[in-house]
Amino acid sequence: MGAALERLWQQLRTIWQGMGRTARLATAGGVVAAVILLAAMVWVAGRPRYQPVFTGLGTEDLRAVTVALQERHLDFRVDEAQGAVYVPEPQVHQVRLDLAMQGLPKNSVVGFEILKETNLGLTDFERRLRYYWALQGELTRTIRAVQGVQDARVHIVIPERSLFIAEQQPATASVLLTLMPGVTLSRDQVRGIVHLVANSVEGLTPEHVTVVDQKGTVLSDALDAAGSGSAARTAIAEQLQLKRTYERELERSLQATLEQIWGPGHVLVRVTADLSFDQQEEKHEIFSPVVNGRSGIIRSEQRTEESAVGQTGAPPAGIPGVTSNIPGYVEPAGGGGPSQMQRLESVTNYEINRVERHIVMAPGRIQRLSAAVFIDGPTMDALQRQRTEQLVSAALGLQPQRGDQVTVESMVFGAAQAPSALQGQLLATQARPGVQGVAWWLAALALAVGVAYWVNRRMRAARQRVQVTMPPVVPETAEPSPEEQERRRMRQEIEQLAREKPEEFVQLLRSWLVEES
Repeated sequence: MGAALERLWQQLRTIWQGMGRTARLATAGGVVAAVILLAAMVWVAGRPRYQPVFTGLGTEDLRAVTVALQERHLDFRVDEAQGAVYVPEPQVHQVRLDLAMQGLPKNSVVGFEILKETNLGLTDFERRLRYYWALQGELTRTIRAVQGVQDARVHIVIPERSLFIAEQQPATASVLLTLMPGVTLSRDQVRGIVHLVANSVEGLTPEHVTVVDQKGTVLSDALDAAGSGSAARTAIAEQLQLKRTYERELERSLQATLEQIWGPGHVLVRVTADLSFDQQEEKHEIFSPVVNGRSGIIRSEQRTEESAVGQTGAPPAGIPGVTSNIPGYVEPAGGGGPSQMQRLESVTNYEINRVERHIVMAPGRIQRLSAAVFIDGPTMDALQRQRTEQLVSAALGLQPQRGDQVTVESMVFGAAQAPSALQGQLLATQARPGVQGVAWWLAALALAVGVAYWVNRRMRAARQRVQVTMPPVVPETAEPSPEEQERRRMRQEIEQLAREKPEEFVQLLRSWLVEES
């Protein structure tokens, strides 16, 4: 092993001595760059990965958590823009437990616990101010528990009491809500927050409570319009809310179905529903005629029958009157014989058929549905578009005869920017933990290959410049002397080395030339 290292060192030394000044500077620069690159790779690989302990902290909580970590002499990073604190990944859970035992973070809200602190020097005004401060904190904590609310701030204004009732100003309150992304509070939730605040403060009415979201939209205006307006306004507001709720439900169901195919975040769905809130009442009276006397209900029936089969003697004849009643009057002779008579009379009255239908159509009937689906990706062919439209139509239950339609488009979605440079770097590192290491190793490998290729070319050029001329061997008939035999043996070994190991032969010649010079 030592001989091999010695031989390698001699070869490198020979190569170095055979180089020019420019080649030596280039080689030294490549070696230094490779060493720096390897050192950077080792430093990057050994650097700890940071994970967020808390995010969305307020100024006071951020300061308190920072002080607590400094007291523990822990390594951490702070992103003030996002209110986030990052620590090395193996310490995340332990740090959270330790800070939780200290009651951190406190969410920057002070509640009724502030009243536990006793201070004999407080005035009545300061005591009342501390009470309202604690009340605002408790209301903030309660409102944060509402579904869809990420953060809240409550401000209560209680005017000074006046001796005159006419001059007394009412109490007011304002609530600032920070909603979660994509969440919209319903009117019932806003009404619940308004009544919660109004019933928690003495002398405060719901009309004097204002609720605003982080976009500056006054959410309580919808309640005022519905409460102070007519019944028609209230009905319209409820209809719009019902329409939007129905559309959101269809969008959520359809998007969940399509994301199973294209992946989360690669599908955008919008549904528009045309609902009819008209309440219709229909009455139908259908009269069914009697057909061939076989249908219908008999209302009345009258029937008369007369029958005479036979008769003996002559039937009565003559002129009725006085003459026929005079005694001694002889009637003229007439013929007599058998007689037969029959009479049948029937009258049937039928009731006219009548069918009455009373139909009341409930409001909220679907008149038309329209759906637009956007898919993240390249342009779809006709077959894929047709299959997607069929899938959407089946999922929503669209009816073409009703005028329903669906549109499917494919386009590349825009990527959202990271909120801050530090957070973006951390998220990229967490999402792809091995990308940076692989990139560094590939760069180092490329540099090493380049240096090896350059050195190999220099060695080839050096070998080509060396010209070895061996004198011809002249056979001798006489017995050679011992010195001649030694020279012949060395010459044969040199020739064999030149044939079998030309590189070592070149290095040997270089070493000889260096020693002679």
